[in-house]
Amino acid sequence: MQGVTVRRATVADIDGLVASITGLFAEDSVRDQLRNPGWPQAHAADEEVENVANPDILVLSAELDGSIVGHLTGGFLLPQRCGLVLGQF
Repeated sequence: MQGVTVRRATVADIDGLVASITGLFAEDSVRDQLRNPGWPQAHAADEEVENVANPDILVLSAELDGSIVGHLTGGFLLPQRCGLVLGQF
């Protein structure tokens, strides 16, 4: 058995990424009642295909013995316009 290898994800990793995301959503939904544990099965594959192809997003796969055991996704977002809300004091 080798150690965990962390590398840039590819389209070939999509099933493993979805499994990792599904596990995170299942764990989070115990604490966060607004989290939909079914979301990854319905949407994560399409989103991760887009993320892997996007040069502004880095998706890393953690692989152990040929299986994806974790992932990390990060990226840069363009600045967003924000409105200032003034309340009464």
